[in-house]
Amino acid sequence: MAKLYQKSGYKGNIENPSIFNFHQDSRLTDYKIGSLKIPLRTIREDLNLRSTFFSVFAVGDSIILKGRGYGHGVGLCQEGAMEMAARGFNYKQIIDFYYLEF
Repeated sequence: MAKLYQKSGYKGNIENPSIFNFHQDSRLTDYKIGSLKIPLRTIREDLNLRSTFFSVFAVGDSIILKGRGYGHGVGLCQEGAMEMAARGFNYKQIIDFYYLEF
């Protein structure tokens, strides 16, 4: 993470791991540190992550990234839908399973 910050132009002190803390309750587009914004897509690509929907926590001298999925953020699990199709569910049954109308 420190190299990524520096590559993105961050000039502040990176010795304190707590500066890396970042939490997403809903999907965001940028990782913000001070006035600097790093596109989450850039972090995902640089760290070879599956999703931009993650939070970052400093624990001691370690940095922990906690992901929340790797879909498109629309509420349908692609792997689950594929498994349902493999088990013989049709597209209507799969869509209804994920998007039940109220």
